[in-house]
Amino acid sequence: MRGGGFQRSAGDVAAEIEMLRLNWPGAFLVVEGVSDSRFWRARKHHTCDLVIATGRAQVLGALMIASGRQVDGVLGLVDDDFDTLTGAPHAVPNVVSTDPRDLEGILMRSAALEKTLAELGDAARLEAFLAREGGTVRDALLIRADIFSRIRWLNYLQPTRVNLDPLRPGRFCNHATWTYDLPAIKFEAVRLGVATNAAALDQMLAALPAAPAWHIVRGHDLVAVLAGGLHSVLGTSRPGISVVEMTLRASLEQIELCGTSVWAAIKAWEATNQPYVILRQ
Repeated sequence: MRGGGFQRSAGDVAAEIEMLRLNWPGAFLVVEGVSDSRFWRARKHHTCDLVIATGRAQVLGALMIASGRQVDGVLGLVDDDFDTLTGAPHAVPNVVSTDPRDLEGILMRSAALEKTLAELGDAARLEAFLAREGGTVRDALLIRADIFSRIRWLNYLQPTRVNLDPLRPGRFCNHATWTYDLPAIKFEAVRLGVATNAAALDQMLAALPAAPAWHIVRGHDLVAVLAGGLHSVLGTSRPGISVVEMTLRASLEQIELCGTSVWAAIKAWEATNQPYVILRQ
């Protein structure tokens, strides 16, 4: 989970932690981005300070440096991304990962989605959509995000990965029908270098190993798809992605967060790193 802005180096993040340690006796939670900090700020203990690293690699690198310099009381938190799916998790000490695949995925699997729909959606349009399509809105989100998920999964598995930042769902959405231009999406993937042509892309996508949808779908894509649906089909409020993210973050109940593996991992870290405390009780 990221939040915009410039990219810092792992060394800069580690240096900041060491400087802050001079005057801060409590714990540090090092997160990837601004949106992560907004989520955890409301859920952290008052003796825990947040550090924004501006990226997953920066969190991992900073924690390696901090551990090597024996700076205690520092915990890193990163998105799982494809670690669980590939069976190749990071090996950095004092770093825990979100439940597959990222924080937005946790939010979308929780009752925070229904609360967000109640807040930003339109009851009559939601009812009509569900009667027409069947299933749930959660199912509809996964279906619409599927092509983006599989292209990102394919790109990750390539020896040389390309930048897929331009592959944003909002660029390809027909808001009136909440449908996505599949040929245009594939054309963009080819243009960005995932495959040499559309036929090759189709063959590569068809050959992808089977994987649970929640392990490959990127949370930011789900949020963007939900925002697209709220534009017309699911509502009339036309919220921006930042508003949808904000509403989801605020809607997650503590009891659901306590049931996640990331919560359990943080509590386990606290138990072996006393007296440092990360989570608000």
